[in-house]
Amino acid sequence: MGASMGMGFMAVFAVSGSVVLVASQVHKRLLSDFMKKIESEICGYVLF
Repeated sequence: MGASMGMGFMAVFAVSGSVVLVASQVHKRLLSDFMKKIESEICGYVLF
């Protein structure tokens, strides 16, 4: 019983860790795209 509980906890930690990594990568990509969009809009206003 104890070994299966340990394996269950390890599986939960592995899954939640990978979900956190994927979420942080997606967040970085969305944030960088958003910043590029804002920068281009600001530069457009400054030029015109």
